Amino acid sequence: MKAFLFLALTMFAAVACVDQPEDISTDDSAEAPRIALNGLTPDELASVAVNPAKLGGSALNTMAATSQGKKALTYLVHCALPAGQSVTATVNGNSYVYSGGLGLAPGWPTGALSDADQKIVSACVISRANVFGVNVNISLRGNATLAPTTQESTDYQIQEGAFWGNIFTMSNPKVIFSCNGIQQAANDTYGDLPLRECAEAPDTSTCTGFSYAGLCSDVCSTTGSDYSSCTAPGSVEYTNVITTYLYGLPQ
Repeated sequence: MKAFLFLALTMFAAVACVDQPEDISTDDSAEAPRIALNGLTPDELASVAVNPAKLGGSALNTMAATSQGKKALTYLVHCALPAGQSVTATVNGNSYVYSGGLGLAPGWPTGALSDADQKIVSACVISRANVFGVNVNISLRGNATLAPTTQESTDYQIQEGAFWGNIFTMSNPKVIFSCNGIQQAANDTYGDLPLRECAEAPDTSTCTGFSYAGLCSDVCSTTGSDYSSCTAPGSVEYTNVITTYLYGLPQ
């Protein structure tokens, strides 16, 4: 299995910055497992203004102008663009480079995100929010681009839950949903489950902006072992859903 490169936030003499915190993993191959870490808090996710316009120029620079925007961009770009692709924001004469990883919306640097792209990138970023800000490895699945490798499926068998919504919407609060996966519902005290609260009621009350939809098995349809579409009570059906798995075996 090819190794992952974990990048730390690096600054170059007030000229260029690589805005890639240590909780972002970058694949070195399309065949590498789609494993990602998470450290974006729900408060940071809920408060940042996210623009679906072409990822460049003034739209990108405006998002990068605040500390929360810079952090959100690391997740947005890592979810949207493939490994080896990056964009650069300029703020007060400093350049900030944001690197891709998962490739869910590779066309974002050349044009505005479509509704479907907004929702799949949103689901990816929402799934990586963590109320404790603790870095936990998660396997993201449910989209053809995120098909797990055989080893990934073997190593990550604890189904945490599913996430969907649209953080690009102009509504306030943002549209953010989660549901309780099989193992989270059965026993939420083993493995890394206690460190990942935003798929679990009543702890979603501590996850700013999250709406808890209930058990994934009640509100979602499945494709194989992953959730392909989910409908929260009182909401419309979303077909861009990310299912998350944690490292280890179910108990």
